[in-house]
Amino acid sequence: METKNFIKKIEEIKGKESLDISAWEDLSISIMNLVSLEEHAFFSYVKTNEDKYLEILNEVRKGIISALKQTG
Repeated sequence: METKNFIKKIEEIKGKESLDISAWEDLSISIMNLVSLEEHAFFSYVKTNEDKYLEILNEVRKGIISALKQTG
């Protein structure tokens, strides 16, 4: 899922007054996937020293921050 699609999904969830259990599960899984992508981008950068992985890392972190705001 692209970052834009992920953020769009979060905005849709945000529009609801309360989250049901399946929405919380989806959000939790999304956060776990983003953390996995973050780790992958970090280790790819360490291995290759290519700046594109830092850009990906920053975008993924923005997605994680956005998702975590939805939980609190």
